Amino acid sequence: DIYDGALVLEGLAQIYTWSGERDRASELLQKLITMPGYTNYGRLKLHPLWSPLRGYPQFEKIINTLAPEHIR
Repeated sequence: DIYDGALVLEGLAQIYTWSGERDRASELLQKLITMPGYTNYGRLKLHPLWSPLRGYPQFEKIINTLAPEHIR
């Protein structure tokens, strides 16, 4: 279903992140933020799993699109 599918895609995005494939990870995250689930601003901004992507322009763009108005 859509929820489990999002979990699988997030797992794949994490694997891409750990293996240094930042473009692929960012592409999946861009897709994930359009799906119901728990991929959200706080999780991407703060969770240590995503630390290798911090500072990467595509990842920061995703975070900025999810940020609350007062933070942008």
